[in-house]
Parts: sequence; C-alpha cells; structure tokens
Amino acid sequence: MKDLKIELTDEEYNDLVERAKREGYTDLNDYVKYLLTSCNGSTSQVQIDVLTITGKIERKIQDVLMPFASEIDTLKKQIAMVYEKLDEISANTRITQETRAPSHEERPQLQREMKETVPSEKVTEKKWTAMSILKEQGASYESELNLRNPDAYFTKLENEGAKIIITEKERIAVHPDFYAKFVNDLSKIHTNDANEAARLLDGKEAKLFRKLVSEGLAYFDGESQTWKLIVETAPSEKAAEKKRTAMSILKEQGASYESELNLRNPDAYFTKLENEGAKIIITEKERIAVHPDFYAKFVNDLSNIHTADVNEAANLLDEKEAKLFRKLVSEGLAYFDGESQTWKLLI
Repeated sequence: MKDLKIELTDEEYNDLVERAKREGYTDLNDYVKYLLTSCNGSTSQVQIDVLTITGKIERKIQDVLMPFASEIDTLKKQIAMVYEKLDEISANTRITQETRAPSHEERPQLQREMKETVPSEKVTEKKWTAMSILKEQGASYESELNLRNPDAYFTKLENEGAKIIITEKERIAVHPDFYAKFVNDLSKIHTNDANEAARLLDGKEAKLFRKLVSEGLAYFDGESQTWKLIVETAPSEKAAEKKRTAMSILKEQGASYESELNLRNPDAYFTKLENEGAKIIITEKERIAVHPDFYAKFVNDLSNIHTADVNEAANLLDEKEAKLFRKLVSEGLAYFDGESQTWKLLI
C-alpha cells in the first residue's frame, strides 16, 4: 500500500469534507480515492469514445457519398451519349427526308430541287472560270495579280456576286461563301491581340484579316469584345446602271421565298440568282434565295445569340433576319447547340 500526501488550505479542506458528506462518504480518504480513480477512467473513456465515433462517422459519410459519386460520373457519360445520339438522329432524319421516295404531289418539287443540286453538263464544263478559281482561293489580291486589265477582272467578279473590298493600295475580291465563313469565324474571337486572333483563323482567313487590320478596315470593339469590319464596296459603273436587276432587288429584300413569288418560270429565276452569287437554300416546301451580304450579316448576328428560346432569339434579330431564322427552325435547318450555346445552321 502506497501513501499519497496532498496539501490543502483550510478552505479547500473544508470544501472537500462537505462534498464527501453530500456524496455519502464518511471517510474523507475513501472520497479522495474515488475522485482520483473515477476522473482518470472517465477521461480515457471519453477520448476513446470520441475517436471511435469520429471514425464511424467518417466511414458512414464515405459509404453514403461513394454511390452518388459513381452515379454522377455515369450520368455525365449518359448525357454526352444523348447529345451524340440527338446529332446522329438529326442527321439521319435529314438524309431520310432527302432520299425517301417522292409522292405524286412531291415529284414536281423534287424535279426543281434536282435542277438546283445536280449541275448540268454545261455547268460542269465551266470548271475554271474566274469565279470558280476565286472560290478555291477565298480571296484574290490585286497586288498579287499580273493582269493587263484588272478593272475588267474585278468588274466581272463583282457582277457574278463576289465582294470587292477597296483599300488605299488595292482591291480585294472575296468569294461570298468564304466571306460569310470569315465573318462568322471572326465573330467568335474575343482577344484584342491581332496576332493571337490571326492564329485562331485558318490560313486564308488570317491573310485577309491581317490585310484588313493593316489597312484600318478591322478594329477591336472593347464594348462588345469582338472584331468589327469597316468594309465598303465600290460598285463599277456598269453594275451601277443595273439598278433593278433580280440581284439588286434581292439585296434590298435580303431573302426571297418561292412560296411568296408569282413567277411563270421560278426555276430560271433561282438559277439566275445562284449564278450571280446568291445562296439558294432548299427546304422540303420551297427554295429561298439569300443575298450573300445579308447572309453574312445574318450568320454573324445569329452567332452572338446564346438563348435556346426561339422566340427570344428571333426578337434579337432584325425583321428580315427573324423571318429567315423562323423559317429555318420550322424546317429543321437551324438548331441550338447546347455545348457551344449557339445556334447552328444545317445548310
């Protein structure tokens, strides 16, 4: 048996005696022994219980969250598969609609479409016209040409639908399809560094972009955080004389819808516009002729709209653009891409 000596003040001793009596102890030594042994065991037990409970809680939380983490990963993969399937279904539906056997009522329309989509032998023979070469080049720069009569060259291209950009040093002929793509691609670039912006374009677009920047015809707008073009075309005297041609009327209208025309020979009308550079959109019900300048603006304006609501998107366009946009949506030729949050055209 070991002895333990504790020194207390009178006040502390009297307080300890009172507590021992309240606890039912007649011997103060027994009460002090009880306090010492019970305090040590309680503290150890509390520490053990806390560690045990904490470990159980951590394991329980891990057990609860683990299935959800796995399900979230699975859900992400399923959503990606749904988008892929939707794109595939959309493409297959369009192919099916274009290739299915025509009904008796649809045969006249199909014959008109075939005239637009299948080139005649006479057209295929003209492989290397100035316009066909420009389509491959994208843009043709007067400083790089060695022509006896450059005025005739640019006038011919302009009459056939090319966009002629006039700079201080030269003229640049741009194919309407290339120009529409250039404007669309440039609208998606939001860096004010010209070199960095050029690297985000393809080679032909970058060359035209650098030329326009160097001539002060392209600048970065800080408010909209996009590149703006100051491009004006100077029509030739010959073109200016043709004030009310089909192409000049189409330029005013923006787009011409076959269902709204009362023509004896609509095939000739659309063929003429296509040869002059108009974009011909073929839907299930009709053909739509779109002026290249209007189409370029339409594509650019549409690329800046990031709402999936058709009516809200149409309200952000001007009246002519909204009409074309609603027509394309109703015909399944325009859809909202959730990944890029922009409207895409199937034209």
